[in-house]
Amino acid sequence: ENPLLRIEEEPGQPWTCRQLEVLNLNGCGLSRLPKGISDACALKSLLAAANDLSSLPRAWACPMTKLVVSRNRLKALPEGIDVWEGTLTELDASRNIIAFLPNEVVRLPRLLRLSLAHNRLSTLPPPSVWLCSQLRMLNLSYNQLDLGGSSAPRKTSFSASLFNRSTQSSNDSGSQGQYLSVDDSGSVGKGFPTVFAESLRRLDLSHNALGSLPRSMGRMRAMKELDVGHNWALTSLPDEIGAMESLEELSVDGLELRGLPDHLNPRK
Repeated sequence: ENPLLRIEEEPGQPWTCRQLEVLNLNGCGLSRLPKGISDACALKSLLAAANDLSSLPRAWACPMTKLVVSRNRLKALPEGIDVWEGTLTELDASRNIIAFLPNEVVRLPRLLRLSLAHNRLSTLPPPSVWLCSQLRMLNLSYNQLDLGGSSAPRKTSFSASLFNRSTQSSNDSGSQGQYLSVDDSGSVGKGFPTVFAESLRRLDLSHNALGSLPRSMGRMRAMKELDVGHNWALTSLPDEIGAMESLEELSVDGLELRGLPDHLNPRK
């Protein structure tokens, strides 16, 4: 390990490495990134996993394609991330303590891979907000996501839907975004973002608190791998899953299912 608690820099001293395209700071024990990093106007790949970062600088003008900040102590993603909407294809912020996903992230049109596993998400932006039509991999495992409508007793105090339907104006990070919340009847999560119906190939929703899955998931025609295992309240799958014509692997480990949709039941 390289125990750099911080990168030393002179106050007000700009970075002169304006041709820098890849910056690998993985496992350096950093508690913060240097302010001068915003002068790296050619940076395409920032790798800062396995550090001790609790915050990130505001996104800056550069052709960023890959941002890896997994295994830190982040509570939020960088503000102004939409400045990378024309370039960012991979975002890995897994294994942090992020509880809020800003709308700006799911509006990134060139995003191919998004991993937010092992965080504290209990809700996501509503389906109409998602614009990442090229997304191929979405990992939301090990969060606190709940579609609502489950008849099973809740094991957590969270009362939220996977894709919310009413506004929430504040969050711990101070970012603004529109979220939806569960109503008294538990009628929530009726839709799944279909903007990536022709592109999403791998979806991991395992180890959450899902009580149901939206029927619109059946529109995911490109889906090859779907993992919904270890959701304690999930006891059935919608028949529409049988319409996933490209599905090759379905994982339901740890579920107490009452039955399988006819399309998936080999006895039918």
